[in-house]
Amino acid sequence: MRSVKGALFIVLSFYLAACAGKPSRVTSEVNEKYKTFVAKQSYEPVDRITSFRFYSWSYLSEDYIILSTTMSKPHLIEFKTPCYDLRFSHKIKVNNTGSSLNANFDSIKILDSAFPSCYIKAIYPLTKEQAKELENLE
Repeated sequence: MRSVKGALFIVLSFYLAACAGKPSRVTSEVNEKYKTFVAKQSYEPVDRITSFRFYSWSYLSEDYIILSTTMSKPHLIEFKTPCYDLRFSHKIKVNNTGSSLNANFDSIKILDSAFPSCYIKAIYPLTKEQAKELENLE
């Protein structure tokens, strides 16, 4: 019985690793849609958010989330690499430096996930209207 469980564990591990290793075509298309939208809108990235205080977040894709510092200050966050498990997460932890959030240095950690932290590639300040437009894009 023990060897059957062990074999099943190994098979499931390989299956999950194969699924996690390659983004699906749909995921790639969604990420490309956000990337194109950001380029068309000519959003200018900033190096940091000063006086950062985490308020809320919204999932867009494995590469993008909207992070708000208050109800009226949303920011588009782009990750350096895909942030797996984010779609299914209810809680995240923002690993920031002091009272600022810095691109290319700080990260987002999905709580209750085996995946490592997701490092921030770029931060784009948004208006509430731009954030709504991005959330309704898909």
